[in-house]
Amino acid sequence: MSAFDLRLELIAAAEYFYKQGWMVGTAGNLSARLPDGSFWITASGKSKGNLNLTDFVKITPDGVVESLSEHLKPSAETTIHQSIYKLFPEAQACYHVHSIEANLVSRFVEGNTLLLPSLEMLKGFNIWQKNLNITLSIFPNHIRKTSQILPLWKSGNLKKL
Repeated sequence: MSAFDLRLELIAAAEYFYKQGWMVGTAGNLSARLPDGSFWITASGKSKGNLNLTDFVKITPDGVVESLSEHLKPSAETTIHQSIYKLFPEAQACYHVHSIEANLVSRFVEGNTLLLPSLEMLKGFNIWQKNLNITLSIFPNHIRKTSQILPLWKSGNLKKL
């Protein structure tokens, strides 16, 4: 354990998200990248409202799982985190929430994109223009290989999934 353990930040974020209703029960997952390129990710089946330092699995840069316990498995969505870190080398953390609202919205969308209305909150993404057509890609969580996501993202064809 280093002088500052990134898992402590993940625990605090998970607790906050849990209290907001964005990570109900065991839904969602969080990760933080370490200086060597590996990352900590929440273990599967752990309540995000009650995490501790032993509720994480370490994933090496080449995808090897380093578990603190034989009973811990990485999140089923680990490949999404791996893809984020490969696509965005500057990314230091990935917070994948599963709010009830987001899940409901994704069920009412035809196709794999969601057209966002011109919302004030888009400024949080540094989008300042008004009346823009912003689309959000929606893709299934069951993708198990980073190699399935990266080419589609780079080509702009995520909706082909």
